[in-house]
Amino acid sequence: EFQTVQGMEDPSFDRVAWWRSFSQGIRDDLRLAFCLSPAQKEMKERLRAFPAFVKHCALDLVVPWSESALLAVATTTLHQGGVSTEEGQGRAIPLCAVAVHQVVEAVAERKMNPMVYSSPSTYMRFLNLFLSMQDKKAAELRALKDRLAGARRRLRDSHEEVAHLQQQLMQLQPQLKAKSDTTDKLLQKMKVDKDAAQEMKRVVEAEAVKVQTHTKSIDALAAEAKEDLDRVMPQFREATAAVQRLDKKDIQEVKSFSNPPAPVQVVMDCICLLFGQKVDWATSKQLLGDPGFMRKLKEYDRDNIPERTLVKLKQYVRKEEFDPAVVEKVSQAAKSLCLWCRALN
Repeated sequence: EFQTVQGMEDPSFDRVAWWRSFSQGIRDDLRLAFCLSPAQKEMKERLRAFPAFVKHCALDLVVPWSESALLAVATTTLHQGGVSTEEGQGRAIPLCAVAVHQVVEAVAERKMNPMVYSSPSTYMRFLNLFLSMQDKKAAELRALKDRLAGARRRLRDSHEEVAHLQQQLMQLQPQLKAKSDTTDKLLQKMKVDKDAAQEMKRVVEAEAVKVQTHTKSIDALAAEAKEDLDRVMPQFREATAAVQRLDKKDIQEVKSFSNPPAPVQVVMDCICLLFGQKVDWATSKQLLGDPGFMRKLKEYDRDNIPERTLVKLKQYVRKEEFDPAVVEKVSQAAKSLCLWCRALN
């Protein structure tokens, strides 16, 4: 375009004057926009480095989002984060988010300190914080629900065991009734043979005492079983929680031992025993390298452990190296496995 200006070929054409006029027109009409966020510390540094920003520029703050825009953003963001905003109390959550942001904006405007700002990015961070807190609380509720389900299952098993003992007691009742009938018949014959009737009565009474003694024994066994269950359940829950906290890094820590310390060796020997594997370190490393090792620990059938394995497990539990306090000194992950083994004892 510069070359096609009419009259440039004329020898009297003043190129310098024309260029000066052209440059001045650009200075008069050209407008530049610099977008800076007042909430970032870089803005203060740039204004200090370039004072012309303040002297020759006009400040124009972006208009805040309207209430409908805030509500639409909150609804979309929360819905994408898994929050139901269409039914029940979920409809009020976006409205609450908008109300909180508007209150914060009002407070920020009243502050005399110019570094207090409330912007749309602040609103988005607020929504993301709400979603992260919701996920955290949901995870805590799921963990508590799982613990309660396990407690209910164990309580149901205890009730079934007590019902079984009561059924055995009921099966003994006909025997007691039969003995009582026999006693009545013998009493009727007392006039014929008093001595024989008295002897038979003593036999029946002795049998009744035996039945009562057996009944008390059954009640004592039921109470003892409940007491044992109440005693070991905290240990089992602690061991289960310790195993659930393990991750691949912890398993790799134990697996990395080329010549494991004695406490770690004893713990892994016990793990191999419970899984029916050969008791040595090579087998232990193969077991630790199994991708499903953590799942097998969590799904282990503790109610159907062979008697022979339980006897050997007790031998490991009695060892000094199998104390969780001793194992913890060499490996925190091995301590969690130690607690899990002791909970099965």
